[in-house]
Amino acid sequence: MFMVNRRAVIILLSIMLLSAFFFDAADSASESVSGSDNDWLMSRHDVADVGFTNRSAPLSMPTKIWSYRDQGNIARFNGSPVIVNGVVYVSGPGLAAFNASTGEELWWADEYRFASSPIVENNIVYTNVGAFDAVTGEQIWTTSGLGGCAVANGYYYTTFRDASDDYYVLVALNATTGNIIWQREHVPNQILPVIADGKLFVRDWLSAVVALDAYTGTTLMESETDVYSQVPPVVWEDFVYISAADGVVYCIDVSSGKTVWNQTTSDRYYPTTPAVAYGFVYVGSRDGNLYAFDTLTGAKKWSYTTLIGDHPGYVYFGVESTPVVADGAVFFGANDGYLYALNATSGIKLWSYKVGDQQYLRCSPAIADGYIYMGSDNVFLLALGLVSDDGKQSNIELSDVVIFGVILFVGVILFVATVVFLGRKKWASRQKTF
Repeated sequence: MFMVNRRAVIILLSIMLLSAFFFDAADSASESVSGSDNDWLMSRHDVADVGFTNRSAPLSMPTKIWSYRDQGNIARFNGSPVIVNGVVYVSGPGLAAFNASTGEELWWADEYRFASSPIVENNIVYTNVGAFDAVTGEQIWTTSGLGGCAVANGYYYTTFRDASDDYYVLVALNATTGNIIWQREHVPNQILPVIADGKLFVRDWLSAVVALDAYTGTTLMESETDVYSQVPPVVWEDFVYISAADGVVYCIDVSSGKTVWNQTTSDRYYPTTPAVAYGFVYVGSRDGNLYAFDTLTGAKKWSYTTLIGDHPGYVYFGVESTPVVADGAVFFGANDGYLYALNATSGIKLWSYKVGDQQYLRCSPAIADGYIYMGSDNVFLLALGLVSDDGKQSNIELSDVVIFGVILFVGVILFVATVVFLGRKKWASRQKTF
């Protein structure tokens, strides 16, 4: 009878313990105070405003995991949710933090009811009114920014109103202290700066798209075409995409400022900020459609019509929710009260979830850990996800399963090799005794 050597058993147990340690360490490392690739650190996911994540998302009809409604019914969850380390941060009727899995309220800063969509970096929550401790909600420093903010590499960017009240000023602050580093005068109101490759992309007072040195404020590029817009641009590779107020989407060369192409969505004004992924530019429109254009040529690839498009005037202002893209699908809300998921390549509907009647879904969705989070004008915050047949939430990332599987496989191989080696060694020692 074959007997397993005690050394082999000890080695097997050591391998199992080491595997569990490294798996847990890898998982913990991915959840640093700055968040992981699986987190959604700011509106539209990243500072380039692309609106894309390569993590998993619900591709079949999701189930409501939890929802929250401000019982005071004072304001709206217009700010896009942010998810970091299992916590959802959202603005609207205050700045609040919730457990991402259960919806339990963790803290609430209700004195700031008109804060912009939050940004989380280095365990600090930033909004246009300042910086807050991500764990306690205590304010670290204050400011009086307008519209939105951006944070990167220790810098915080927002806009102020000039003391004379005649124009607006773009400012760069120290993200730790709130002290001013540099400022640029004559910029539009409520502008959200976008950052890519050390450059800050904004519109100037004359409505041109401008690239600034993010550290000094020096002008590096100015677009040849004036683009009046009330939404931030998107930076992808060598191009800047921006939706103009007249319904036209522009593609601008990052280096030269020349217009590469422009495409009209509809005759209704104010399309959404674009999302860019899989060679497509996705834009929502107030005509109730979501449009997909080729990133390089601007050719229209497809469009999808929501209920608003089918029934003009049913609910005012069509698609105002900026789309996001994940797992081969594009997600967005519409003012018909539905949250939509479409195949990102074909535009075919995967599912639509009715949030409620007369629900204005204006914020951009957020995706993390296989869940999708959405706010609404009716003071709801909603978490959707897939539920398995046994009623358990199915939010385990495939990458985590693969990592654990590889570690376990390597451990088994090492165990078998150890048993074989020790067995041969013992057999050889017995042969020597004869």
